[in-house]
Amino acid sequence: MNEKKLHLLTGIIAVAALLPLVLVNTESWDTVLAELGYRTQDWSAIRPWLLDLGWYGPYYLYRLFNELSLLTGIPPKVFPNALCVLSILGIAREVFRLLRERYGAGLPAAHAGAWTVLCFPVWHIFISSAVFVNIVCLWLFLVAARLWYRSKPLAAVFFLLSVQLFSVFAFAVGFAAADFLLTVTRENFRSKVLRTVLFCAGLVVLFLVFQQVVSVHGTDGNYNTFNLEQLGSVVQYSLTAGMLLLLTVLLAKRLRDPREAETLIRRMAAVLTLMLFAGLAYWAVGRPLRFFAFGSFGARHAILMCVPLGLFVGILCDFAARRVNATVILRSALAVCAILLVLLYQGYDHKIAAVLYSDMLSQAFATIPPPPSGYVVVTNQGFEPPRHLHSYEVNMALYKAYGRAAWMCNGVYEKQLGTSREALQKYYKGTPQSRKLYIAGDADGEAYTRFVFQLKDFHQEGRIWYWLYHLLGRYDAFEPRLTQESP
Repeated sequence: MNEKKLHLLTGIIAVAALLPLVLVNTESWDTVLAELGYRTQDWSAIRPWLLDLGWYGPYYLYRLFNELSLLTGIPPKVFPNALCVLSILGIAREVFRLLRERYGAGLPAAHAGAWTVLCFPVWHIFISSAVFVNIVCLWLFLVAARLWYRSKPLAAVFFLLSVQLFSVFAFAVGFAAADFLLTVTRENFRSKVLRTVLFCAGLVVLFLVFQQVVSVHGTDGNYNTFNLEQLGSVVQYSLTAGMLLLLTVLLAKRLRDPREAETLIRRMAAVLTLMLFAGLAYWAVGRPLRFFAFGSFGARHAILMCVPLGLFVGILCDFAARRVNATVILRSALAVCAILLVLLYQGYDHKIAAVLYSDMLSQAFATIPPPPSGYVVVTNQGFEPPRHLHSYEVNMALYKAYGRAAWMCNGVYEKQLGTSREALQKYYKGTPQSRKLYIAGDADGEAYTRFVFQLKDFHQEGRIWYWLYHLLGRYDAFEPRLTQESP
């Protein structure tokens, strides 16, 4: 397959993998707070959530999106959507260049690595723009890693721009270790060890400075803090990586060309090391990896892994291309991409189901008079609602219906708290200012109202045709019905 056809195929895969990210122009999950800011021009609710916790990048970008929307009339959600897509395309491009320039892979193999990135099955989390800054920072970091060999001052600028995602510190150590494994020889061993150790020590010092002195990253719970509870995951992965490396060594010993054997071992050792540090970035200073978290947003802790996985696939394809027909290799790579796309769309379908649920609930409330300000319980009947739907998302549905944040609702995600008046009073205990974080800042009453929400043939995990319902804005097929329970 010639270069032109490879580029065309890459474009088709990119559209198939990323199109859903530009089809949703309303917010969900935590970013309903940003949507409240867009609608009211009151940013006092979003400030404690982001700015006061050190998430400067997202806060000021949301404000920028708001200004751009006011100037152009374009929905503000379009801008983070575009940034996410551009960042993923940029990451795929950087992996392609890494395979070509640092790992010496052929053109088809480098494309296969880029396809793996494009189809990486966690991009569904960006249906909400709550963590869009993470993917932007990863792209900036990869640009910095490439520029390091050409212009270190410029690379430093891009690296500093990327540290809002604090996990890049561990990832940078991984890149240094991988580069060492790729380039070390007997002649340069001492100098390479010294330079690598000094570089990593400098990263540790910079990490400690940013951790203790200059806050350039967000903190919330155990985010961006040392978390040794997941040490078992590190040990488990290290053993797995060791077994894969052992298999590589055994395979290399069967090769007739010693140079090819050495190259294969170096490449695999470098990629497995990079995988370790991609995981370590979350295991040690964040959360454990969760690839298959389609119903929630837990997959956000696996985004760094798209880089070593793309490199891994590219290296395997490059090795196989010397022994198997190139067409067979490309078909195998496309089969892997097809599997990844199926997994990715499972996540997309979960996310669009939550968007549909919120839209239908808001439209149903809009057909009846607003309940008195206070506590509102929505009981779902005849179907299972999306699992990761928070109370503030239900509150946002009522805000869209009535233009006020005057109700304190139960959420599907918080169902373990109960739906009694006492449970909701305990959950929403606080000042009106603190209730703004739950989109309930206008609540000035203590009324307790219960509703039953009914849908027909609604699947909480979503279906591919739900995207058509969303694009058309027609939900008649579910026969939504909202009724108030008697006191």
